[in-house]
Amino acid sequence: MSRRLLIFITIIVSVGLWAFRSPAVSVTNATLALATLWVCLLPTVTYLQSSDRSPMPFLQLSCGYYAVFFAISVFFFPTPRPLPMYGRQIAALSIEAQVIVLLGIMLMILAYFSVDKILSEKRIHIRLPKSYDPTRLRILLWMLIVVFLGWYLFPELRKISSVNQFIQPAGPLAIAMMIVLWRKRLLSKYESILSLAIILPIIILLGFLSGLLTGGVLLCAFLAVILFYTGFRKFWVVGLAPALIVITIYPGVAGYRAFVWDNQSEQLDVIQRVKAFSSATHEAWTREEDFFKVTALEPLIHRLSGHVLMTKVVDRTPYAIPYWSGETYGTILTNLVPRVVWPNKPKERWGQAFAHRYELISPRDTITSINIPWVVEMYANFGRAGVLVGMTIVGAFLALLSAIFNRSTMTPLEFVVGAAIIFPLVYPASNFTLMTGTMAQLTLALWLYFRFGLTIGAHKNK
Repeated sequence: MSRRLLIFITIIVSVGLWAFRSPAVSVTNATLALATLWVCLLPTVTYLQSSDRSPMPFLQLSCGYYAVFFAISVFFFPTPRPLPMYGRQIAALSIEAQVIVLLGIMLMILAYFSVDKILSEKRIHIRLPKSYDPTRLRILLWMLIVVFLGWYLFPELRKISSVNQFIQPAGPLAIAMMIVLWRKRLLSKYESILSLAIILPIIILLGFLSGLLTGGVLLCAFLAVILFYTGFRKFWVVGLAPALIVITIYPGVAGYRAFVWDNQSEQLDVIQRVKAFSSATHEAWTREEDFFKVTALEPLIHRLSGHVLMTKVVDRTPYAIPYWSGETYGTILTNLVPRVVWPNKPKERWGQAFAHRYELISPRDTITSINIPWVVEMYANFGRAGVLVGMTIVGAFLALLSAIFNRSTMTPLEFVVGAAIIFPLVYPASNFTLMTGTMAQLTLALWLYFRFGLTIGAHKNK
């Protein structure tokens, strides 16, 4: 997509959002939302016109999250009314909250480009063997795919947290590298069919049937990035199609989860789950006359409304609820210790604590967890200064990660491994330590896996 076409599309979208915005969205709300949208667009414009750009638009994808959750979704803010599972309703969006988020995003972008410029000449990226037997690489990738499928099919494996931290990103990594080999014509016909035409759809289907749709969407987005890296022109279809599917099926998610998330769910096979999802979706779209206008889309609107959470936190902190004062960041160091070494290590349960703290769930609910976006977490801990300073630090942090894991000088394997490690951060919808706490261990594990898997004993074949 050219820079001019992107700007033209954004103008059309902006006009449409303004013209058809919810009656509950004031002119000021809409103006700040459009300002946020256009600020989030700027890094993409610079990326498209750059001749020496990183293989993955890391900052641009991160800004895309804020564009959707803190800008576009503003225009669909529904007229407040009582809703179960969403706690105290807000009468209007907070202007202060919107301004703080906008300033935070601007500082994040500025810090990213400043640090990226400093690091651009430094060769600090992750390094893996450049000379190896291609057969070895394919064997290593197939091992990861088999283990990943086992992790999906056998729930007992998912209960081992240390195993989860490695397997969960390793499966998409292996599929992504298979795509690169396929595009370079280094994958046999049978391996291409088995990995990309059979196993990949199975993995995506299992992801959606888990009831946690975000994982499936992010997997498709990650694979779209890999296709973009390989020069595949219609890469955007892989990322856009799942998003459209989610919009269609999301109204039925609550009913589907209620049906399968119980003690008997493990007895349901794939066909039964597909039928259950189809039935729940059909029932959700057809059970009321005004369902399409309000009820069917409202859960999705709430799911995308990061600004609603931000408004609730800004309105109540610190006047009714004191600042957390950095408490949610206290597990940064303890997360570096694997649970295998420290079995009683404190668990990440800030989503549950946050939900109770801001009365988003029933006091008796000990299961439901509400994701805490980074920018919301910053305000809940330190207020305005927390967002402004925190987003600046995040921008510098993302630039450092891009320098290590996302450079044009990297080999395809180095890039795919690096992209698999940092890609989840383009969706900063959960508290910071939960999303970054195991990054160091994962990097080390993947580096050891490929470093020794590709080279150990190789001299014997020479």
